[in-house]
Amino acid sequence: GICEASSFAFATVAFLLVDFDREGACRIGDLALSIAERLDIQNSLPQVYLSFYGGVHHYFERTEDSLEYHMKAYETAMRVGDVRNAVVNRYFYCSKSFLCGKELVSLKNECEATMEAATRYKQESKRTLILPVYKTMLRLLGQSDNSLQKIEEIIKSGSNPEWNILSGVWFFYRFLVAYIFGDYDVAAH
Repeated sequence: GICEASSFAFATVAFLLVDFDREGACRIGDLALSIAERLDIQNSLPQVYLSFYGGVHHYFERTEDSLEYHMKAYETAMRVGDVRNAVVNRYFYCSKSFLCGKELVSLKNECEATMEAATRYKQESKRTLILPVYKTMLRLLGQSDNSLQKIEEIIKSGSNPEWNILSGVWFFYRFLVAYIFGDYDVAAH
């Protein structure tokens, strides 16, 4: 039968399928969302939204349209005690907001609040996920120099399997900042 876990299962299938069958992923993702809505799920809603809005939605809709769902997932996750998924949804919110042109000072404050919550609830690896976008904002605001180099050192010294993901995130923001400031040699490497 259909239960709360069904919604997350369908959202995960949509996430895994999107690179191979985008139409199918969209249909399965829509099914996951309709189950979540019909059952008014709370405990797995952050995971459903993370899978769908973090990995599928941007193939079909504007990135900006997912922001409210990442924020809702963050709030729901914090309410039900799922700090890990709260912080990851907030990371997606912050990074997508940055890429969509949200005002940097308020977004920097949101990133700081998220990193503080991650530290408070002992989710350091998830806190580190937010560092590249946060340090990029600091650099663009003129509040930091070469802060992305320090992140590279953190990544290279880590033994956490999530460092591979973080490495890709870091590289993207390092490239972006280097390009914006005309440091094309750094951007090319």
